[in-house]
Amino acid sequence: MTIDGGTALTTPTRIFIHGLADDDGRLDTEFLYAAAEAAGFTRTKLRLALRRMADDGLLTSEGRGRKAATRLTPAGLADRSPDLAWVGAAYRADAGLDAWDGNWHLASFEIPERRRAARDAVRRQIVELFGGQLSGGLYLSPLRWEPWIATVARANDVVDRITLLETTTLAHAGASEPSDIAALVWPIDRVDRGYRTFVSTWQARLGSIPHDPADAVRLAFEAASEFEAAFRADPMLPEPLTPLDFAGPPARRLFLELLDTVQARTELTNANLFSTYRNTVDRALRATQDEFWHNVFVDTVIS
Repeated sequence: MTIDGGTALTTPTRIFIHGLADDDGRLDTEFLYAAAEAAGFTRTKLRLALRRMADDGLLTSEGRGRKAATRLTPAGLADRSPDLAWVGAAYRADAGLDAWDGNWHLASFEIPERRRAARDAVRRQIVELFGGQLSGGLYLSPLRWEPWIATVARANDVVDRITLLETTTLAHAGASEPSDIAALVWPIDRVDRGYRTFVSTWQARLGSIPHDPADAVRLAFEAASEFEAAFRADPMLPEPLTPLDFAGPPARRLFLELLDTVQARTELTNANLFSTYRNTVDRALRATQDEFWHNVFVDTVIS
């Protein structure tokens, strides 16, 4: 592989490593080093990242340098699981597999200052469950999240501090239409602008993927960095709660097309370049609704 180093990508090194690990967490270490150089990361930076992940118990490595046998540990696989769960949720929404039933689900908690750690943990986990803040300790979701909020409450020993409510009628800040409420609670416009910027930039580049594999790897991670900036802010709302021309679905289709085109390059066909991302999408689309969301909320988020 021809290497032409350049300015390093903004992609965190750990996310870069995750992107090259297969479903079981195995890494082709020689390809990892070559890809890192193509992406503009120095060897020293990559070695430090690998060492830090090993010290944190996120990966193991037997051997030295490019010939080492490297793989993510169970903790390392769990470290990337939440990101992959949201990937699956997004593509399921695009495929219309999880139709919204029109019900709003609310969770309210009042936890005293002396239990700040529990309060912060509950708030963080509710946001990770796509909850949008209405006010103070009152959060909203279009998802049927009651069993998982109850699990969060038990895990933080605050069952007596949480109230759950389901309703078909909701008014918030003068809005009563579901899509208007969603626009007030979640940053839909900002997310939409981010996706539109990604599409306008990368649609034009789709037909000019470099033939040099090193350049193609760099391009893939450039695209991933820009896509992730929009994707991470996306609350993964069902279709009725997003604008009619919401740019999320076309942006996600374009990103998959970019990855598939890069992966098709001869010298990259056997590499694990974002293969886990593609496999996550495929599994999410095959799963039943109960199977998928049980994995997201119980096996991924709560654990």
